[in-house]
Amino acid sequence: MINRLSLALVVALSPLGALAGGLDTPVETPLLMPPIAAPAPFLIFTLGGGARVEPSYFGADSYEAVPDI
Repeated sequence: MINRLSLALVVALSPLGALAGGLDTPVETPLLMPPIAAPAPFLIFTLGGGARVEPSYFGADSYEAVPDI
């Protein structure tokens, strides 16, 4: 009974030795590379547009819509 139990235990635990690796193998730390930065854009361009309301002339009571770029 003990022989069968010990044989079953050895067979069940034998794959663990393959996962452990060799003792003579040096431990290697992973090389961490810094992220590669994307090149900066050569030209940045912003375009805006809309409309605004202003008096027809200085001191006028009426207003008109004019483009605002």
